Amino acid sequence: MLVRRIAPHRAAALRLAGRLPAPVADILIAVTGASRHCVFCGETATLTLEHVLPHWMVSDEATGNNTIYVRESGGPDHEPFRDARRGPSRDLKAKAVCEACNSGWMQELDNALHVLGPQLLKGKTVHLAKGKQQALAKWAAKFAFTLQLVYPRGGRFVIPAADYRLMGDGQLPGEGMRLWVGYMEPPGKRGGPVLGFAEHRHDELFYDGPLLERLGLDPALACKGYSATIRFGYCVIGLLRLPHPELLAVHALGSPRQWVAIWPAVGTRSCPPREPMTPVVGLSPRVAGRRPTRAPTGQTPR
Repeated sequence: MLVRRIAPHRAAALRLAGRLPAPVADILIAVTGASRHCVFCGETATLTLEHVLPHWMVSDEATGNNTIYVRESGGPDHEPFRDARRGPSRDLKAKAVCEACNSGWMQELDNALHVLGPQLLKGKTVHLAKGKQQALAKWAAKFAFTLQLVYPRGGRFVIPAADYRLMGDGQLPGEGMRLWVGYMEPPGKRGGPVLGFAEHRHDELFYDGPLLERLGLDPALACKGYSATIRFGYCVIGLLRLPHPELLAVHALGSPRQWVAIWPAVGTRSCPPREPMTPVVGLSPRVAGRRPTRAPTGQTPR
């Protein structure tokens, strides 16, 4: 038996043209793996090509035609990973989402920021009422999740599959997640062309039993969490996700005057924050700082 692999769209075209029997075309489409599980809803469907950057972020005025994108992360063995490349913004794509999610709730989150998003991108002063904080936080969480999908499958280890399903079900951001927004002038802006329009990084966070004991917490809460830091234009987003809300008390922002909290959404907040961040290419995990641990009697805290 001779089996030849052809692209799914080619098999469908041949079937429509009558040059390939429908059962054969359906088998070929199945063999090529065109239909897979959507990472957000879990449905088996033909996956679409998601443009990770929304339409309001990729205008020539905002990004230019020749932009550097940087992504970096701690690897599974804590080794540093970094990838910087130059190219059109629409090159940033991910094929892991079904059409229903892509053109449904994900597009709605993008569209909800069609005014606020460009204002933040350009560093404008904005007042974030509770509704705007919620819209920005939900979009930012979705953005962080889809950015991980740009990596090869072996590099998608920071955000777990279970959280994608929670996001698709509308359960994230939730009580175990915190989000902030900050301000950074794009590196190189004053001295010449922008060196990096957009950057992002994802980092794993580990909480083992001994650490939790030193913090005065139940060792049974041992788990893995993660943080994400994203910059586009002048806007910086910080995300912290912990499976157990009790662990949120472990963390303290290293420079709280550089951040404005947007999740949980409360009242009205102004952005940019009081202090800008220093322009630099190469983000650090800015929201993952830990409070000092409790030292046993007679010992000095580490």
